[in-house]
Amino acid sequence: MRELYFEEYEIGAVYETGRRTVTDYDISTFVGLCGFGGPIWLDLDYVGQDTYYSGRLTPGMLVLSLAEGMIIASGIMEDRGLALMELTPKFQKPVLAGETLFVRTEVTGMHLTSRGDRGVITSQNTIHTTNGKQAVSYQAVRMVKAMAFDKS
Repeated sequence: MRELYFEEYEIGAVYETGRRTVTDYDISTFVGLCGFGGPIWLDLDYVGQDTYYSGRLTPGMLVLSLAEGMIIASGIMEDRGLALMELTPKFQKPVLAGETLFVRTEVTGMHLTSRGDRGVITSQNTIHTTNGKQAVSYQAVRMVKAMAFDKS
């Protein structure tokens, strides 16, 4: 998929990212970097018990970060996105290590800024696993380049 200027988006357009599998390494790196403590994040014997989940839980913020990375990697935001202005996530189902994710993005709103060289795109995003569950839904508001941006 190629990157899009503001004028090339359309309300109602739907984009789907590629897939990415969440690994134990991803989770370990994220919880270490962010300082998460407690056995639910650090003790694999603890999370292996059937008492809580049937596997290692992925932190919700890691799921969101992976989703945003997949959106950028899909190409539509590559070299066109200027700012992520707002996220409003709703975490619906847990994501476990070993699950494969993809994101569906639907453009729900757009307006040109007063400068005229950039626009604001609102989208409704859903993070799915390839086994059919919808894990997270969130609205994102992003500032993107308009065609006039690269001419100024």
